[in-house]
Amino acid sequence: MSHTDVLTTLDCGKMFVLSSSQLAKLLRMSCTEDGDRSGWGDALDVGTGDGDNIARWFDLFSSISCTEVNRKMCEKLRKNRKITQVWETDSLATIPTTFDVITICNVLDRCDTPASLLRDAYTHLRDSRSRVVVTVPLPLSPSVEAGWGVWRQPKESL
Repeated sequence: MSHTDVLTTLDCGKMFVLSSSQLAKLLRMSCTEDGDRSGWGDALDVGTGDGDNIARWFDLFSSISCTEVNRKMCEKLRKNRKITQVWETDSLATIPTTFDVITICNVLDRCDTPASLLRDAYTHLRDSRSRVVVTVPLPLSPSVEAGWGVWRQPKESL
């Protein structure tokens, strides 16, 4: 059992990254007169964790899919009916579709192949109006969880 498994089981370790209005500002989104804010179509959140962050963003998109490497987190995410698809993977290479927005929030510092992940994200954008939103914690201290209390350096650096 990993540290992440324990946090998932206890429903702990929640993290705030972006509010709905902050993400909308980043995307330069405009609201219609009736308040519909689903103008950005389909989104993919990479490294979703427990889904706490994307729960704030459901009103911004037509659909939200996600990726997560932790099996327990994926089980929790699959129970959320607002999430369109959950892929249990650390690579976007196997995902068969494109998206209007891809968010990668506080993942690159805990990812084994962050440069590859960024390249793959751009290949999964639907068109020239699509966006990738990236956040990283500062100071940046890359490491990958390799079991309970065991951390190692990633295979790639940024």
